[in-house]
Amino acid sequence: MTFIREGVDDIGVYVGMWNARKPLPAPDAAARLAGEQAIERVDMTIRRLWRLRLRLEREIAAEDSAWLALDDEPEA
Repeated sequence: MTFIREGVDDIGVYVGMWNARKPLPAPDAAARLAGEQAIERVDMTIRRLWRLRLRLEREIAAEDSAWLALDDEPEA
């Protein structure tokens, strides 16, 4: 789960940089880049969370199937 924490930490840093940007009309390329990086990290974290969710769904379904199979076995 470290990847989730690291992704969220990165998002916080980049959003902080974006929020500290210079007011318009002054160009602030570093802040713009930080904002774009924040969006990329959000997307990456959501993708990773989605993959984790799918894996958990498969594992839970397999566990449920195993339990059902145990119920179907005749008692000795």
